[in-house]
Amino acid sequence: MEARFDFDQWVKADSSTCYSGSYAYERGRYQLAYQLVPQRSGLYCLAHRSAYLAFNSNQDFDGRCPTLETTIAVKLNDGQDNNIHLLHDGADRHWRDSLLLEPQARFHDAGGYCFYVIP
Repeated sequence: MEARFDFDQWVKADSSTCYSGSYAYERGRYQLAYQLVPQRSGLYCLAHRSAYLAFNSNQDFDGRCPTLETTIAVKLNDGQDNNIHLLHDGADRHWRDSLLLEPQARFHDAGGYCFYVIP
């Protein structure tokens, strides 16, 4: 991950990896960019969750809602479907069924993206 993004890596007991940090605020938009290098073939699904922690100087702009309540949705690839249909191929029923039960809230608004790595 580029140095302009302040993120920490967490490797969970199941060997999955999570990153926690802050997006870069550039040209009036929050941005994040990274590269993945999968080590194994298979189906991969990513989600980009965001949460309100504190308003700071980057959130002091005209038209900002004066309340502290927020709803955050991540718009990935300008709102494309991001291969949600690949979830039907997933072997893990928990994740497949959970995401497909409420695809807008649990996949699209979470910046979901699925892809295959083929040997």
